[in-house]
Amino acid sequence: MVWDNTTILIDPTGSQIQYAAYGSPDIVVLTRAHPDHLSVRTMIGMLRRNTVVLAPQAVINELPLMISNNVITPFEVGAIQRVDGLEFTATTAVSENSDQTDIGVIIENDNTRIYLSGYTGATTQMAGLRNINVAVISLSEGTDLRKMARAAAEMSPNLLVVNAYGNDNRKLRVFRTEMKKLNRAIKVQASESF
Repeated sequence: MVWDNTTILIDPTGSQIQYAAYGSPDIVVLTRAHPDHLSVRTMIGMLRRNTVVLAPQAVINELPLMISNNVITPFEVGAIQRVDGLEFTATTAVSENSDQTDIGVIIENDNTRIYLSGYTGATTQMAGLRNINVAVISLSEGTDLRKMARAAAEMSPNLLVVNAYGNDNRKLRVFRTEMKKLNRAIKVQASESF
């Protein structure tokens, strides 16, 4: 995402070509030490010397020195970092397949708050978030769609961007149906890819 001329990448993976239009990132947030969230190969050559990397210690442990030198400090749950005028807060991200070291993140500037769930299920912490303008959530394998919809409805963002693992259209349809039952005011939009 680009916010106030600051380019932010969250868990960049895959071909560097897909990120070329954005140039080198100013900030990279890494939420999980797992290949679908952490790709050293993707980041090498893409980061500048002054690119800031925000990551929990479990992710930092997986980074080569050339990338870990960009890390300010471990970005653990509850930590707040201010970078380029933006405030980043690490939040809890827990699902059946993750561990306690995974994070979600809230990015805030001028009373606009964007929540990115990372790899998470419908945690009570997610449902308890307030004043979220945009939420980006993941419907990974095994996600309880009804429980996730209830948590998203409680959070009540203006816009809900949904990543469905493998671009699973059936999963998206079920989730959208649940969201309509719970809170029609929330605009639900599928992301372009997962």
